[in-house]
Amino acid sequence: MLGRDFLHPLLRFALQFPNGWEVINTPTQVVAWQPGEEVYMVLQLVTDPATRDLEQLAGDNMQESGFRLYSGGEIGVGDLEAFIGTFTGESTDVDEPRARVAYIDCDGTVYILGGLTDGAAYDRVESAFNTVIRSFRPLSAAEAKDIRLNRLRFYTVRSADAWQSIAQNAGQSIIPSNTLAVLNAVSVNEQPRRGDRIKVAVAGN
Repeated sequence: MLGRDFLHPLLRFALQFPNGWEVINTPTQVVAWQPGEEVYMVLQLVTDPATRDLEQLAGDNMQESGFRLYSGGEIGVGDLEAFIGTFTGESTDVDEPRARVAYIDCDGTVYILGGLTDGAAYDRVESAFNTVIRSFRPLSAAEAKDIRLNRLRFYTVRSADAWQSIAQNAGQSIIPSNTLAVLNAVSVNEQPRRGDRIKVAVAGN
């Protein structure tokens, strides 16, 4: 992460999340969420897609997850081919989850990038989902080469430390305090204890 920008030099893509969102990059997916809200976004690869027809792929995959297509169409994301749709849970209840999901073909690799929340909150956050989706773009070889990846190191907690101070000081303000807690498998409401050896992200060389 560089500010709001998520950059992946190996897979050579970039996208931008809203200010203040927490972001975790795992080996299989990128997960982002709005703190204090049940609003999430996920990015992941489609491994061995059954079809190159993005609309059919989206419909089939989302149906397997219990969602049906409400509306959508073939819409480019920048210069990339994509299908973007709104999907709802099988029930018509107002609290059923709704998702705004894009299936994006980037140089032959298909990515799923989508936002999920409940039906009552969807209209409020749909524009944020669309903005993130439309920010997805490929990175040039030169851009990817210039990226310096963050790295993890261990830090021993001191008596006066809290997640916020550790994130700002030892963590160089690279990731927010809540994300730092999640990175260490600790509840965001639970402070680290003196002597704990925790992971922090620092800038790469």
